Amino acid sequence: MRTSLLLCALTLALPLLLRAEEPAKKPTSEEMVTAARAAKANRKKPAAKVLTNADVKKSKAKLIVVAGPAPAEDKKSGNNNLTSLEEQEKRRKLRLATEEAIGVIDKKVAGLERSVEELEQQYYRENDPSYRDSVIRDRFTQASRQLADARRELADARDALDRHAAPSP
Repeated sequence: MRTSLLLCALTLALPLLLRAEEPAKKPTSEEMVTAARAAKANRKKPAAKVLTNADVKKSKAKLIVVAGPAPAEDKKSGNNNLTSLEEQEKRRKLRLATEEAIGVIDKKVAGLERSVEELEQQYYRENDPSYRDSVIRDRFTQASRQLADARRELADARDALDRHAAPSP
């Protein structure tokens, strides 16, 4: 086992021992300087000069103004000529009107919730199955639809309030 390891090590080390004729010679500082200068000469020169602020100030050329895109029209408000105070007053009035509408819709939702609860209790109290299934269930279904619509309307009004409360950029 030892002999086979020794043979493997010798076969791997033999080419390295034969190549090692002389240690690598360190270049002198003069050789390094000349190599650096040669490398610098071989580098590509930039195609154009880099412009600085001083170059721009010294230039005698006329300034050419390129027309940019037209400013975007504000889609939300049709009148862009409002001052900031007028815009703020407009947003305040919209916010107050929306808050008032939310109050009305909230009362409507509360009334419909009471109505749905009352119809449900009436359904369970009724002993006549035909009256319960024909009349009370139809009223309950209609009141439930109205309640769902009112809740949707309330959610939309609250979203509108959030839009009016936040200042536009």
